[in-house]
Amino acid sequence: MIASHTAPKIGIALAFVVALTVGGLTAILIDGSSPQKLTLRGLPPDALEPYGDRLEPSWMKPGMLTREQARDRAGVGFTPETILSIRDLALGRFTEGAGAAEWQEMWIISYGDLDRFGPVNVSGGTGVDHSCDWAYHYAYIFSFIDAYTGEPLELGTGALFGPSLPPTMTRSGDGDREYCEKRAERDFAQPSGFVTFP
Repeated sequence: MIASHTAPKIGIALAFVVALTVGGLTAILIDGSSPQKLTLRGLPPDALEPYGDRLEPSWMKPGMLTREQARDRAGVGFTPETILSIRDLALGRFTEGAGAAEWQEMWIISYGDLDRFGPVNVSGGTGVDHSCDWAYHYAYIFSFIDAYTGEPLELGTGALFGPSLPPTMTRSGDGDREYCEKRAERDFAQPSGFVTFP
C-alpha cells in the first residue's frame, strides 16, 4: 500500500510504503533532457516526488552552512532520546510555485536508526483496527533545514507495515504476528515482504 504525502511549509507528512532499508551517500541525478532531481541515499525514489519541480539541487554560496555545520544542526528539534544518525545530506532549493521569484535554499537530511524516533502514529478513529499498530515502523525520515541559519523547516516520514519485525510498542489487546501477517495480505493485497533501496 503506497500513499503519497503532501508537503506543508512546516509540519510532518506521513506516507505508508511496503518497506525499505537505508544507508549511504548522496547521489544527485542530473539528466540534461529532464528536470534535475535530488536523490539521497536512505530515501526511496518517490519520497521527494510531492515537491515536484519546486525542489531541485543547489550549490554552495557565500554565507551558507558547510556540510559539517549542517550535520551539527540536523538534530536540532529532536529530544535526546530520539537523536537519529545521519545517512546523507544534500543541498537543495525550494520555491512555492511556478513563476515564484524567490527560492528557499536548504540542506536536506536523511536519517538512520529510525526506530529511535518512537512508534508510528497510525491515524483512524472509532471502528479502525489498531491491533496491529505495533507492526508499523518508520521506513524513512528526512528533514529540511535553512541553508543559512540551520532553522528546521520541515520533517517528512514514511512508514512500513512489517509484522515480521520486532514490535515498536507493546499493548494489551494487540494482534499476534500471524493475525497481522494475514491482515497485511488481505488489506494491502501483498505479503509483508521487503523492498530494499540503497
